Amino acid sequence: MEKSCLNCGVIFEKHYNAKFCSSKCKDAKWQSEHWDQVLKAGEKYRKSDKGQKNILSRREDDLERFKEWKKANPNNDKEYYETHKNTEKFKKRHNFHEANRRAAKLNATPKWLTTEQKQQIKNIYNDCPTGFHVDHIVPLQGQEVKGLHVPWNLQALPEKLNLIKGNKVI
Repeated sequence: MEKSCLNCGVIFEKHYNAKFCSSKCKDAKWQSEHWDQVLKAGEKYRKSDKGQKNILSRREDDLERFKEWKKANPNNDKEYYETHKNTEKFKKRHNFHEANRRAAKLNATPKWLTTEQKQQIKNIYNDCPTGFHVDHIVPLQGQEVKGLHVPWNLQALPEKLNLIKGNKVI
């Protein structure tokens, strides 16, 4: 079935309800009919581009202020936890993060693990000494790469080192 493009007039062969020869022609036709909206979108884009530079500089300033505040208030995290741990808002937020963590762990546990390997994982958690955390060598929710919840990806790390490591691969 031959048709002519509504934008450029080129004859093309496509299925019965096609009106344009390509997505570029379709976009061009829409833009020509809605030019005022296109201009507004372009202005927003230009403004956000400038704003992006401001956002980055503000983030650097905020980070500096946070570092200074952290030096002046070293125990504030513990105080915050102690004063807010029983509030409803804190509990809901904590439950949300824990549920996401459990879901990520479930999604990262492969179905092909044997029962012996699953038992090894339990043993690693049970044998972890006090003051240590069970750490994923390649994090489950890492930014560059996502690891698996398998015995060979687990290690016992001192609590401080694990908290410093965070979601990074070292």
